Amino acid sequence: MQAMQPMKDIPPRIFEIWDAPVDIETCGNLITHHKLQCSTCDEKFETEVQFAIHIDKCLQNAERDTHYQIHMHANRLLMFQHRVALFCGASHQDRFLQCGLCKENFENKETIRKHIRICARDNASYGAFIRKTRPLFSNMLSSYEQLGLLFQRYVMDDHIVDIRNRRRSVRLAKADSSPVGRHLFFDEISEHFIEQYRDYVFAICGLIDDAFIRYLKKKESESEAADVIYSLPKKRKRRADGESVDSDSEEDEDDDSEEEIEQPSTSSGRGRKRTTRR
Repeated sequence: MQAMQPMKDIPPRIFEIWDAPVDIETCGNLITHHKLQCSTCDEKFETEVQFAIHIDKCLQNAERDTHYQIHMHANRLLMFQHRVALFCGASHQDRFLQCGLCKENFENKETIRKHIRICARDNASYGAFIRKTRPLFSNMLSSYEQLGLLFQRYVMDDHIVDIRNRRRSVRLAKADSSPVGRHLFFDEISEHFIEQYRDYVFAICGLIDDAFIRYLKKKESESEAADVIYSLPKKRKRRADGESVDSDSEEDEDDDSEEEIEQPSTSSGRGRKRTTRR
C-alpha cells in the first residue's frame, strides 16, 4: 500500500471544482469553465472525447500518485455533472416549477422538490430515471469524498491550515461551556471533510429532484431522454452483465480504468459507491 506523503499546495482549479455549489442550472457549464485537465502535461480539454483520446497515450505510464488521483477525481466531478445536464436536457419554461407527472404548479424550488418526492413514489418514470442516472450520482459522491480524503495529505496548504486554525479556535472557545470536546477518533481536518461530505449528500438529493423534474420536461418534447456514456471498469461491467469475476483482481482493474471509455447499457448501474474512475 502506498504511504501517504505530506503535500504542500492543493491546485486551485481542483479545490474550486470540489467547492463548487451543486446546482442543476450550472452543473452543465462547469466543464466549460474549468475544462478537463491531464495530470501529466496539464493540457486542458472541453470535451470528453478529446480528453479520452489524449489520456489514452499521455497517461499510459503515469504514476498513480496523489497528483494523479486529485486530477482524476476532479475531472470525474466535471464529467458526471455534465452528463446529468445532458441526460436531463432543458425545458422551454423560464422556471421549472411544474410537476411533469400531475401538472400542478408550485411557488418555488423547495415546494416542488417536496412534492415530486411524493408524487413520483412508485412511478415508472421515476424508476427508469433512477436506473439510468444512479451511476452518475454515485460517481459524483465517490469522487467528492475521495477528494476530501486526498486534500488531507496537503498538510501545509493554506486551506487546510485555515480550516485547522478556525476549528481549533471554535473548540477552545467552547471548551469551558461544553463537557464534550473534539471527537476521539478524528482530528479537526477529518471532522471538517466528514461534515462537508454529509452536506454534499444532501445537496445531491436536491439535485436528483431537480434533475428528475427536467427529465420529465424533456420527455414531453422527445420520445425518450437521451442516454449518456458511462465509463465503467471492465470488471464491474462484466458483473453488471451477469458474468462471474474474481474479486481479488478488482482493485487492479479499477486502477487501470482511466484510459478506457466503454458504452454499457444505461440500466447497468448497481448503486455501488465506487463505480468508475476518471
